[in-house]
Amino acid sequence: MLSPDVFKKGFCILSIMKGVPSALDEEKDDNFIENRKMLYRLMSDLDDDAFENAVNRIAREDDFFPSPARIIKLAKGNKYPTPEEAWALVKSRAHDYSRDDVTDMPPIVQKAVSGMGGMRFIKDQNFEEEEQWVRKSFIDCYDNTRKAAEIDPSTLQIGTQKKSGSISMGDGLKEIGVKG
Repeated sequence: MLSPDVFKKGFCILSIMKGVPSALDEEKDDNFIENRKMLYRLMSDLDDDAFENAVNRIAREDDFFPSPARIIKLAKGNKYPTPEEAWALVKSRAHDYSRDDVTDMPPIVQKAVSGMGGMRFIKDQNFEEEEQWVRKSFIDCYDNTRKAAEIDPSTLQIGTQKKSGSISMGDGLKEIGVKG
C-alpha cells in the first residue's frame, strides 16, 4: 500500500518539475489539496517502490504532468518481468534436467508455466525443431496471465492449502485431494 508520505513527495516532485503552478502554494489552494486526495485514493494500492520508480521515470522522460493512468500503468508495469525475460527464465530451466520445479520463479511466470502444462511438458518439447512454437505459445500464455493479473492480482495464486487437506487451484480447476 502506498504510504501518504511517499505519495506526497512524489506528487510534489512531479508538480514542481512539470510546472503545476500551485505546487509551491499547496496549502493555500483547496482545489489542489482535493485533487491530491483524489489522486491518492486512485493510487493507494500501489507499492511505495513501484510508485517512486514510476515518478522517477516520468520526471526523466515526460514533458507534461502525467495522467493518473500513466502513473498507475508505469507503477504496475514494474511488477512483472517482460515476456522475453520470463521466457529466458523458463528456457534456462527447460535445459536444466535436474530440476522441474519453478517455485523460485516469480508467481506470474509460475502461473504461465502451469498454463502451458507445467515444466515437464515444456521440457518434453523438441527445442531444436519446435523452440519457435514453444516460445510463442509461452509468451501468449504469459501475456494472457499478465493481463488477468493486472485486473485481479489474486489470479496469480497457484494453489492454496485448505483445512480439508485439498488444494484449491485458484483458476477454476477441480480440487485434488492431497494425502497428508
